[in-house]
Amino acid sequence: MLDAIGHVGYILLLIGTLLVTRRQAAGWLFRLAGESIWVVLGIKLGLTSVVTWGLVFIILELRGWWAWRK
Repeated sequence: MLDAIGHVGYILLLIGTLLVTRRQAAGWLFRLAGESIWVVLGIKLGLTSVVTWGLVFIILELRGWWAWRK
């Protein structure tokens, strides 16, 4: 089950990246959702690297979304 959830997270990251490359701000929200899934999985699996870097990327996703909204 966790593996399937991980795939959903990666699909959201992929869609988000494609939207960002098409200059659509909504891509940042897809990336935020995908990264959030990975942070939760990292917590569940006890993987501090996944949680730490996931939080770093969440901050970047929020900054990207905020900057593109202007």
